[in-house]
Amino acid sequence: MVSVLLSLLLSSAFASPLVKELVPQGKIVSESPESIKVETVGKTHIELVFDDKGVLEEAFGKAAGKGDNFVPGQKMLPLDEIVKKLSGKTLQGEWIFEQNPNGDWVYDIEGRENNKDVDYIINAETGVVKEVILDE
Repeated sequence: MVSVLLSLLLSSAFASPLVKELVPQGKIVSESPESIKVETVGKTHIELVFDDKGVLEEAFGKAAGKGDNFVPGQKMLPLDEIVKKLSGKTLQGEWIFEQNPNGDWVYDIEGRENNKDVDYIINAETGVVKEVILDE
């Protein structure tokens, strides 16, 4: 029953308004019971992952600052504004929007500093870089 309900929630007809909010002018290109893949206006792809109640769990893509257009709403900053706040940094493009263990929504954006790969962890509401993690 739950999987049938989730399939209905994530079907194109029901998911389309939510997808259009999260990825403005996006087009659904594929669906699974847990996620929806969306093509952006810039012809990049964003994947939206949902829990068993149809609530967004995470979103991710590979083109931050290069075509990915993600707008989480609910007083959280769009991806393009987060990228602007990282101006001067070398971004690799890969990103994830998710809740951290404290329950805060964050963007995790891959970049490079001093010839090393890093992850920038940015608070989605404030745009403040909370942490820079060196990739090992």
